[in-house]
Amino acid sequence: VTSVELGFDTDDNKSVVAINDGGTVELWKEGPGTTFLEQIASGVGTGIQGDRISLAVQPSKYAVGYMDSNDNASVRIFYDE
Repeated sequence: VTSVELGFDTDDNKSVVAINDGGTVELWKEGPGTTFLEQIASGVGTGIQGDRISLAVQPSKYAVGYMDSNDNASVRIFYDE
């Protein structure tokens, strides 16, 4: 893991985590009960290994920014209902 960004969803009071794991960008959220994290999206994008990512969190909406190998920058938006 080369980059980690943390956020907090005020809709359900849970933590949200975006990571760059060797170029694979993933999005995780605090799980129910004893489950620490559950994956919201695997392979959000193919980032550049070692580059930083960014995470913006609004209630039930998440934006993940990363450097794409085909473009200067990419942003993916997720809505958690």
